[in-house]
Amino acid sequence: MREELTTWGANVLGWADVVILQSPSEAEAALAAKALGIARAQADLSRMPDDMTAVVSQGSIHWVRLQPTPMELDLIGPPTRRSQAPPGDR
Repeated sequence: MREELTTWGANVLGWADVVILQSPSEAEAALAAKALGIARAQADLSRMPDDMTAVVSQGSIHWVRLQPTPMELDLIGPPTRRSQAPPGDR
């Protein structure tokens, strides 16, 4: 689990059996797409809403929308990427 994807981290992605991405920046999407062999999805990755994740395995992408229950929303709030949350909310 990484809060931000860097060049070093992208190198490790190529060895993973499954990668889960949530709301990557344009730079992170470019690194991930290249490392995972999914260049065709680079633009889609960088435009994902916070409540969506991409599950990538062997060049295949599955888009998953997160739907928290009302209780989960009360306890932890809506899905959001931590590095994008205001500093007081981290």
